[in-house]
Amino acid sequence: MIFTGYKLAKVSLFRAFYKKGWDQFVPFVVTIVAILLSDLLIGIVVGILVGLFFVLYSNFHSSVVFVTDQNNYLLRLRKDVSFLNKPIIKTKLDLIPPDSFAMIDASRADYIDKDVIDEINQFLEHAALLRIRVEVKKNDYNANHQLINQPAILPDTQTASAQ
Repeated sequence: MIFTGYKLAKVSLFRAFYKKGWDQFVPFVVTIVAILLSDLLIGIVVGILVGLFFVLYSNFHSSVVFVTDQNNYLLRLRKDVSFLNKPIIKTKLDLIPPDSFAMIDASRADYIDKDVIDEINQFLEHAALLRIRVEVKKNDYNANHQLINQPAILPDTQTASAQ
């Protein structure tokens, strides 16, 4: 069995996984080391857990993008936005100062957790009080997106001061 494992673990195989990136290489190496230090079943379970960690980490960080340009802010939701992203979204929305413009783009999100939708709706309610102009882009064909409220329309300060 050791001889078979040695023949299967070629240097070219290690190079191939290394070229694929850290998210592929680390679970591969951890699986091999865990198999060598314990047994086959435990090694495979450890490798699966490490691989699962990398998948969750990748999805967690790529689902929320926050960009700022002077007094304009963009919060873009992509892929699946779970309850794990709620603290990040709350923190980013709290960074938006009064008298600014914010766009919340959810049009590329396949799924948005109800807790995240509640957080966005809460921000939309308070944005008018802080004079934050908000535009929301959502996918009209996604039933989940319909739960996001429309932002309150702020009175135009230029026409109000002219009257």
